[in-house]
Amino acid sequence: SANEGAGVHINNSSPVFSRVTIKNNESAGDGGGIAVRENSNPILNYVIITANDGDNGAGVLVRDNSAPVFNQVTIADNEAQSDGGALYIRNGANLQVTNSIFWNNGNESIYFSATGSASVMSIDYSIIDGGNEDIPLNGSTVNWGTGNLEQDPLFIDQYSLQWGSPAIDAGDPSG
Repeated sequence: SANEGAGVHINNSSPVFSRVTIKNNESAGDGGGIAVRENSNPILNYVIITANDGDNGAGVLVRDNSAPVFNQVTIADNEAQSDGGALYIRNGANLQVTNSIFWNNGNESIYFSATGSASVMSIDYSIIDGGNEDIPLNGSTVNWGTGNLEQDPLFIDQYSLQWGSPAIDAGDPSG
């Protein structure tokens, strides 16, 4: 448990995470799983962020001109007390999401704060629960790119995909 970023707190740095699971963390403030702040540019490859709890951004908080890259990231079953079960974004953040799944993170899975400067999020070849229509923009922008889906990914056993999942063979063909 922590006030912010209970699982991982990234501040003014650019780490790379590969094949990591961040789960069962509880923040009294924002960013239950991960907090990304102050011009941080982390790269997350093959990361699972699940069962985290926080006020805003139960899965991930991204703010203050940070620009994380999410590739092959699953953010699922997180619970925000306020906004952004998967992601809470504010103050000039710029996110890139590819080949990822955001599922079952509450009514406002992705939430852009009205506080601070506008943010931008680009999403390609990903499954987003509720699609882009369910994302409160509050003056920010979502670039809803190629290959995105809204169908249930059909998870089994620790977020593996069962046969018949719409996510199978639906990722970016360039790799």
